[in-house]
Amino acid sequence: MEEIFRETAMAYYNGGSEELEQDIKKRFNELDKDGDGVLGMQELRNAYNCSNEVFMIFDRDNNGTLDFQEFIYFYYATKNRWHWCHECKVTVTTFFTCVQCFGGSSSFNLCCECYSGRKFTHNHSLFVDNLSLLEKQRQSSPERDSMESLSKIATAYYSKASEQVKQLAIKFFHSMDTNGDGRISLHEFLSFMTQEGYSQMSKPQFFRELDKDGTNTLDFEEVLTLFYVRRVEGASAMAVVAFLLESNAHSFCVCFDCYRNNTYIHEQCSFLDNFALLEMKRQEALKAKMAPESESQYEQYE
Repeated sequence: MEEIFRETAMAYYNGGSEELEQDIKKRFNELDKDGDGVLGMQELRNAYNCSNEVFMIFDRDNNGTLDFQEFIYFYYATKNRWHWCHECKVTVTTFFTCVQCFGGSSSFNLCCECYSGRKFTHNHSLFVDNLSLLEKQRQSSPERDSMESLSKIATAYYSKASEQVKQLAIKFFHSMDTNGDGRISLHEFLSFMTQEGYSQMSKPQFFRELDKDGTNTLDFEEVLTLFYVRRVEGASAMAVVAFLLESNAHSFCVCFDCYRNNTYIHEQCSFLDNFALLEMKRQEALKAKMAPESESQYEQYE
């Protein structure tokens, strides 16, 4: 496992929110059934169904257990999907990825050595390095397109959801609609987001992005996007939505040490490492591709 991955994972832990830190500690303690302060292979396998080979990657001292720091590396990897060379199976930092596979269910990545030496067999020939691809994706993904994609996915999800889930969506809407007029005002939206702890989303800009018809209020369908993100993607994805909406032509990047030690000045507090960000963009492209297919499938039931 390359040193840069360990640095990324530790920066992710040390520079992240207190909530993230507590989540990782809680997860570790849940898995540590015998309370000995380390995780055995069986304890980890029961929760994650990982192979012996994967376990050994994170067991740096080869003692057959993962201590808390080693678990941080594992936790980060499972959350953000580290990249591997499909040919030689090593972890990669800078890598070349198949452009045509990027938006598919799985990507195809190669380390620099395998790519430059043409030591691989693949159906496609167009590759680009991950840093260039990330920058291209960042610049070619307008915030409005991101929200429209999420909205389509949320609508498709709701249309085929169980009655119980639909009732939860209605309850979610009513909890925001404090005056009961069937519309969500800016004040109601900001109050709800602050109350629920989504401070990054408590901004008029996000309200305007959800307000597709420009009425200065949100109807049920427009609120479905938030419901979907919170229920299906998880609460942590709300910060990702905030990131997507705040993306513009200029990025703000910090190195491991500056992020870990908080030695920077910036008006925003939500950061992602470039590996996690590229994977997020890939998943976004995949969902956008699947949304029209899902909608066409659902039409036959209407």
